[in-house]
This record gives sequence, structure tokens and C-alpha cells, in this order.
Amino acid sequence: MVNRTLCRTPSVLLYHGVPRTGRCGEVDAARFETQVLFLKRHFAFIHPDQVGTRRAFNARIQLLLTFDDGFRNNAEVVAPILRRNRVPAIFFISSRHVTPGKYLFSAYLAMLLRHFKANGFKLRGEFMDMRLNYRQGTLSRVTRWLSQLKPYPTALYRVLDEEMPRLEDFVSPDDMRNECAGMSEDQVQVRELARDPLFRVGAHTVDHPRLEECERTEAFCQITENKLWLERVSGQTCDTIAYPYGNYSRETIELCRLAGLDRGYAALQKFASDPDWEIPRIGIYSPSVDLLGFKVVWARALALDYWPRSLTSVIGKKERNCPLPGSVGIADETSASMRTNTSETFFE
Repeated sequence: MVNRTLCRTPSVLLYHGVPRTGRCGEVDAARFETQVLFLKRHFAFIHPDQVGTRRAFNARIQLLLTFDDGFRNNAEVVAPILRRNRVPAIFFISSRHVTPGKYLFSAYLAMLLRHFKANGFKLRGEFMDMRLNYRQGTLSRVTRWLSQLKPYPTALYRVLDEEMPRLEDFVSPDDMRNECAGMSEDQVQVRELARDPLFRVGAHTVDHPRLEECERTEAFCQITENKLWLERVSGQTCDTIAYPYGNYSRETIELCRLAGLDRGYAALQKFASDPDWEIPRIGIYSPSVDLLGFKVVWARALALDYWPRSLTSVIGKKERNCPLPGSVGIADETSASMRTNTSETFFE
């Protein structure tokens, strides 16, 4: 009965990359298909064009899948699974990493964390300690420094391209294709997604920056150039955006309107004043179907930004800042330890 008495607007789930093969605790191809089949049994998928609808009182909870960033594995792994199961989705695609040798900042950091083999590297004359016990702390420090460089994000990516270790020097081509590469340079993959009636594609900026930290002119260029590129590649109008990192402001929404967009997908709702521009989403980072079902049922509650402190510690406040691809949020770790049988509790 719970699923028939909660919010009647759709629950929107947020995925990023889904590698063909992944590590323990990651959502890879096999685990993703298991999740899709679980969701089909217990909920009702909707098409992106139906996101503004409300379900009937006694109907199943409605659900929309979204995928951020535009990794190659979205086209090569995710799309075939969705087509096989007739499940609609929307893909938000950044354009930077369509160019070979260019990577999104978050994806680059994830690969550096997982695959770097040396004890360290030098950056601006300082040794960056990448031994396993120090790696996370080193990358956190580097991230803070890079994010403060101006102009943002141009200066950040200049350092990534010219001064940081090259991924090609320590990551195999197969691992790059599986985990962090953007869609094909010839843009065929983007075009095929856009022209499939099951799917929609949406803007996600050129370089995936935190839009609040960009100068106004830069933020507008990030949005408009990405939108125009998608329209040129797909031959279709692009009217939807997902804010990178779920980071946006009222000015961001104003710029999106000026760019000709009609709708924005967030992670958390910051202002809860304009539902078309703050569609909340819940990130999925764990293969657990128990946690997945819990998030679908309570999606609207989890996507608010004004929980009391005692409750945010339970639902996993860390997940509010989109983790690096493949990382696991606090809520997922908590669920794994609790192992509550939510599938029996909520979905029968």
C-alpha cells in the first residue's frame, strides 16, 4: 500500500557510467540489467516526455531513468539493455569528451584514483604522493587547488591537459573505453540515441563545470554551445538540461531560459519554487536492489535540501554531492550493513 499513497509525481533516478565489467560494489552491465528487471516488476516506467504527469491514485509509482555525462558505455552498454527491455530514458551529454584524449574532470580523477601505478608525480614542482595510503588525500588536495584556478574551468582543464599525468600512459585502451571515454568522435552514437523513439538527449554543458562557480558569460557559453552541438548532431531541438554535479542557482535557471531551454533536472531541489527547473533526482551508485527500491519509493523525500541534521546522517548526505563514477555513497554502505528487506516491505 505504501507505493500507492506517496507522492504521485514520477520518481527520477540518476545514473552515470555503467561499465561492461565493474568492480565489487559497482553497477556494471549485469547488475544494471538486474536492477532494470527489478524496477519493471514493481514500478511503471515513463518516457521523458511524460515527466510532468501525475499517476492515478491507485496506480504504480512512476519512474524515469536518467544518465549523466555521456560516457561511451551509455551507448554501448546501457542503451542495448534498455532497448532489449523496452525501457525509456534520457541521456544528458557533455561534449568535451567526444574529442579523443579529452576527459571530464570527474572521470579523469576517478581513473587517476583507480589506475595510477607510480608512487607519485610532480605538479608545479611539488611531489604528489600517490602511494595507496595517501592517494585519496593527495587527490582531494589537488582537486581543491585545481577548482580554485581562474578562469574556471578553462584554467583547470589547461593544467589537466598540459601538466597532469596522461591517462593514456597508465590506463589501457579497453579500460578507458569501458570506464571514462566519451561517445564516438564521429558522433554516430549521440545521433543514434537521439533518434531512437525510446530515448531523449539533453544538455549537460561542454566541460561539466559547477555552473555556480563560472562567470556569467562562461556559464552561458557552457550551456548554449553544448545545446547547439547536440542540436547539430541530432537534428532535433534540445530543450532540457541536467546541471552538472547538481550545482545551480537562480541565475543558472535564468541563463538556461535565455538559451532556449524549457526544463532542468537537479539532484536536490534548492528553491522548490519552479518544478520545471528543479526536477529532483536520486543517484544510484550501489547494485543493491533493496536500496534501489527504497530510493524509488522515498525519492521525493530524499531529494529535499532541508532535512534535519539527524535525518541527513541516516540517508547519506555525502550522496548529495555526486560521487566520482563508480564510488559508493554513505547511504549505500549503511544499507549494505543493515540489509533490510525493503523489497518485501514496500513492493508487494
